[in-house]
Amino acid sequence: MKKLAVVLVLAMCASALGAGVAPAAGAATSTKCPTSALKSAKGKPVEITMWHWMARENEAELQKLTDQFNSSQSDVKVNLVNQIDWEATLQKYKSGLGTGDLPDVVQLQETDQQQMIDTGTVLPASVCAKADKYSFSDFLPRVISYFTVQGTQYAMPFNTSGPVLYYNKKAFSAAGLDPDSPPKTLDDLRAAAEKLKANGVEAPLGYKTDPIFFEQWTAMANKLFVNNGNGRQKRATKATFDSATGRTIFSWMDGMVKDGLATTNPDLGTGSFDNLLGIQSGSHAMAFETSAALGTIKSVLVGANAANIELGVAPFPSSGPKKGGVAVSGGLVDSIHLAGVPKAA
Repeated sequence: MKKLAVVLVLAMCASALGAGVAPAAGAATSTKCPTSALKSAKGKPVEITMWHWMARENEAELQKLTDQFNSSQSDVKVNLVNQIDWEATLQKYKSGLGTGDLPDVVQLQETDQQQMIDTGTVLPASVCAKADKYSFSDFLPRVISYFTVQGTQYAMPFNTSGPVLYYNKKAFSAAGLDPDSPPKTLDDLRAAAEKLKANGVEAPLGYKTDPIFFEQWTAMANKLFVNNGNGRQKRATKATFDSATGRTIFSWMDGMVKDGLATTNPDLGTGSFDNLLGIQSGSHAMAFETSAALGTIKSVLVGANAANIELGVAPFPSSGPKKGGVAVSGGLVDSIHLAGVPKAA
């Protein structure tokens, strides 16, 4: 509730400054946050529109928190608008830069951060936090660091997540695998897949072609995806993943598919959940997916299939000797940004 309230305070500032008005080309980000704007606002409650792309359990929880906030006071009313997925949300936001059809608050993918900064419409979260004497001390430092560019924290950490391995413990037991000792590396996962396939699982790993997995394996091997510090030191100009590490990872993926240990279903694109539904049907026993989907997975995937599925959740398997955990990400849920606040305002 505390975090939602902070988001709304930031949103009120955006409204007071004329959210929804696209800045002139090259406009810089605002460095001021009028935290007293609500006091002088005419007509209450002040309506705040938030674009998001939560699904199922996550959307229900967000709506619950929003309803609690709306009923707790009469000065501000938050209206949620579901834009279905992060790609559609970003494209609609970019289109709105020319039409003025922009929200007061927008939830986007963590990888959209630089694009949002480039629009000149972002009111940095740290600016309003400082103005309101709000502390981020209870947030993980690495999350705050991820959303900080050249000394400015732009995004409000909202729903940070990371990829994990979901697996069916019952399928593991049936194949003679220890259900409480899931694969820790890609080699471990292949060995487990071989035993699962030998026990009748059609394609043990339900693998969908989402680039985030390759990016995470590259990061876990302590390698860069693009140059210039992954674009942190200065603008990235070329990809760097065509390395020995990158080729090893690609070879692993290729081998898994060729040997029938991972799905070859062409419909498993970045937006599909067939990888998880395959666990439900028994054609898969493992899948990579965001930790943010856990609530929905437990309610949909297991549900009436409890007799055949005991859901296991394990850390994302590493591509080799582990250097650290997964990078900050948010597959289905991401950070809050503010719209339409050019510096000239």
